[in-house]
Amino acid sequence: MGLPPRIETVVIGAGQAGLTMSWYLRQAGREHLLVDRRSTLGGGWQDRWDSFRLVTPNWTASFPGDAFAGPDPDAFMPRDAIAARVAGYARVIDAPIHLDTAVERLAARCDGRFRLETSNG
Repeated sequence: MGLPPRIETVVIGAGQAGLTMSWYLRQAGREHLLVDRRSTLGGGWQDRWDSFRLVTPNWTASFPGDAFAGPDPDAFMPRDAIAARVAGYARVIDAPIHLDTAVERLAARCDGRFRLETSNG
């Protein structure tokens, strides 16, 4: 599915920060979509070392409207659990995400708006 020809706001990256921004944009009633170069949700955590763990307690892996509710808030989540938490939050907020969409160019236009070129239009 291609991207719409016009959209008010595009968030580049559907990881933890991008999904948090999506939640705030939706709360404000702002039209938006997220684009991510990856084919799966989970953010940049998918690119980290297999044995990586959070260096902050699990409770810090909270999102707006979705506080961490796991069994051990003071433990340190492993990489795959972090990626799963990010992907799960995308489903919880029904984020408008376009995966497999790499940003190729972002240019300012004369009218003060921007032109975004991606691998999907």
